[in-house]
Amino acid sequence: MDNNQKAAIYDDCVRESDRLQRENSKIKSEYAGNIPPHLQEVIRKNDERIAVLVGRLESLFK
Repeated sequence: MDNNQKAAIYDDCVRESDRLQRENSKIKSEYAGNIPPHLQEVIRKNDERIAVLVGRLESLFK
């Protein structure tokens, strides 16, 4: 894999991770500690996806 491919993957991962983190922050700020169960599930799934993206980023630099 060349550096251009790595850069494209990096950009995609960072962009998606940022979007998911913003979504989580928005939910948390709107409900301020009283988050409904269905939105807690959304946050959990977003956190899982973020962890996958972080793993992908880490593997790019090994």
